[in-house]
Amino acid sequence: MRRVLLASLGCCLALAGCQAPSGGMDPREDLAPLSLGAAAMIAGDMANRFSEQFPTAAGTLALPDTPSPFGTALEASLKGSGYAVVSGPKHDSNAIALFYTLDRSEEGVLASLSTRNLRIARLYALSNAGAVPTSPLSVMAVK
Repeated sequence: MRRVLLASLGCCLALAGCQAPSGGMDPREDLAPLSLGAAAMIAGDMANRFSEQFPTAAGTLALPDTPSPFGTALEASLKGSGYAVVSGPKHDSNAIALFYTLDRSEEGVLASLSTRNLRIARLYALSNAGAVPTSPLSVMAVK
């Protein structure tokens, strides 16, 4: 079962890069709305894992302006991890674009964060209490 999950995760990540529009990625939440608890748990974990791979001093992160529980929780979690974060269409042109996607599968929710040079992803199982990671973190350097 674990091999199937890891293989599915790898395929999803490989195909996700093929689906990006040429101008960049749009934030996407292809699932029923997450509970506030699940959104906060996933956002907090992804922000912590992102900070392990991407230094807070690298610059200001620019998130798309998407009013959703996950987008709001992600912005708060990144700021809590020490990042300077802006959102919306008007921001410093030197800001580093950070995109996220949430995709539902039979196994749970696949969350990913992407910059121009880095993509991290992880699978989460949803429950009434929130969300629990069910896969190791996938880290890809994008060239």
